[in-house]
Amino acid sequence: EITSVRLERLHELTEEDARDEGVHPAETTWGELNYPLGFIDMWDSIYGSKPGLGWDANPLVWRVEFKRVTP
Repeated sequence: EITSVRLERLHELTEEDARDEGVHPAETTWGELNYPLGFIDMWDSIYGSKPGLGWDANPLVWRVEFKRVTP
């Protein structure tokens, strides 16, 4: 069930958002695991070569939130 739909900037992504997306965390230079860095890697692997869509461009994206419904 869709609970929310809105536009937001890509850089508004939080640690929890990145984890919810199911990405693998990336390791920081300090050896810590970081989910947003993993999301950035994934995002740029898909959209990085498209003008205006890479992480650095901080495009507007649709954020769709939902909850699972069991039949």
